[in-house]
Amino acid sequence: MSDEIESERPRYKRTNFIKPIPESGCCNLSCPFCYVGILYTKNITSSETEKSKLEHDDPSWEVEWIESNFSAVLNCKNCSNEVFCLGDGRVSEVQFEDEDGYSRDYVTEYKPKYFHPPIPQFLIAEWIPSEIKVKINDAFALAYCDFASCGNKLRVVVEEVMNSIDPDGKGVRLHKRIEALKEENEKIKEFLMAIKWLGNEASHEGELQEYEVAFAFKTLKLILDKVFIDPSIERETQELKLHAQHINRDAVKAR
Repeated sequence: MSDEIESERPRYKRTNFIKPIPESGCCNLSCPFCYVGILYTKNITSSETEKSKLEHDDPSWEVEWIESNFSAVLNCKNCSNEVFCLGDGRVSEVQFEDEDGYSRDYVTEYKPKYFHPPIPQFLIAEWIPSEIKVKINDAFALAYCDFASCGNKLRVVVEEVMNSIDPDGKGVRLHKRIEALKEENEKIKEFLMAIKWLGNEASHEGELQEYEVAFAFKTLKLILDKVFIDPSIERETQELKLHAQHINRDAVKAR
């Protein structure tokens, strides 16, 4: 099993959820209003930062040094609501094949940091307790701009889930509560523990990586489905289980 966990580590570290905002067309983001539609870029504006402008005087300056801030309005084709986005722009070189062979050009990649309303990482079922919904939405709001704070919020969600599973355990350390879960919740124990460890890392080290937050959201969705919809759901993949085991094993080693 140890070798299997290690073989899965590279795939785990390639997991991400942040995609650039296109200047036009589909953003591949779910609408936070209707949860059904996909967002499209309606308009986008950007301006080069003052720091970036000053760097033009550097003799070694290159186009790829250009940095900008952008704002965008995204529109849902299903419900017509609008979402507002802010972020950073970076110029990069792209190569492409044309009739003259290979050519190159420069494009600006717009990386989102803030959305209003927040972009959902998954659909929150209506029967999820309201106190848990609030905490999940808090995590959604931080997902693109602050991975560590997002990890802290996801740990709080785990605490709220434990309060639903074991109301009498309030006040007991979260680690101890998860370890004490009864047999009917055995299958989510390692997933809860993995998110707890990521939250601890976010608090103590002050940082998390995008792939860790991506894993936590996928895992949280699975936990919520098993706790509040159907405990017999067998949707967890071997990949998620191996990632959870990898996080838990490394956390124990580091103690």
